[in-house]
Amino acid sequence: MTPLKKMTIRVHQSTYERLKESRLSDGEEIERMFRSHDHKIKEIEKLNEQVVALQKEKQLLFEVTNKMNMTLDILNTMVSNMNVTEFIAHDVDATEVVQAAQLKQEGRVNAMRNY
Repeated sequence: MTPLKKMTIRVHQSTYERLKESRLSDGEEIERMFRSHDHKIKEIEKLNEQVVALQKEKQLLFEVTNKMNMTLDILNTMVSNMNVTEFIAHDVDATEVVQAAQLKQEGRVNAMRNY
């Protein structure tokens, strides 16, 4: 067992009341508060690590989204330059991209994106 050291500390009145309300001795209550504080500090550090990981993941998702948008623009450009007047979609109903390409060929829209 670690030898105990005796010391005098000054505390606020609210802290003093809390110590007196506790079932533990003053020293044990103070030790409990320090352990609780240390535990909360560790939890905060873990949460900070999670925030950093989520920020990195968000950045990666942003980059993937940009690449997907570029790919979508390229594909939409390819479809818009195709002759789609006789094109039938695999499900017989025209898809939105084909409809947008037809509208672009008719001159009713300027761009395929966000149709």
